[in-house]
Amino acid sequence: MARIVTASRDSASIRTERIIDTMRTQADSALLAALLECDSLGRVRIARLEAENGRLMAQTLELEDNLLQVRARADVRERWREVIRSDTVIVRETVPVPYPVERTEYRLRSWQRWLCWIGVLYLLRTLLKIALGWRGLTIGKLLKLL
Repeated sequence: MARIVTASRDSASIRTERIIDTMRTQADSALLAALLECDSLGRVRIARLEAENGRLMAQTLELEDNLLQVRARADVRERWREVIRSDTVIVRETVPVPYPVERTEYRLRSWQRWLCWIGVLYLLRTLLKIALGWRGLTIGKLLKLL
């Protein structure tokens, strides 16, 4: 004979999803050209300065106190998006699992049976004593009453 016992089991699954969305623009550059000349005293002077802006690149030139500053600004719309999703799903399922059950049968031994009968006789004697008003009752009187 087999008993059916329910057992529970957890199973986990992890799902990872990675989305990369990228939009890049074309390469662009700006040009800055300078012709430097040295005079007879050993000083350097700028003979010619040319700047050319690109399609996406805009630059401004500033010359002040012998300091040339170039500021460039790029109008680039580059988009970079990365989304990582990770889901953990835990499923708990209950599965019936049959397993055999061994039956052990216990039998009383002869001395145990005799003890049981002695207990039954003592119980009957006590009940008769209560019924007859607690007079002295012996086994001999009991046998005469039966």
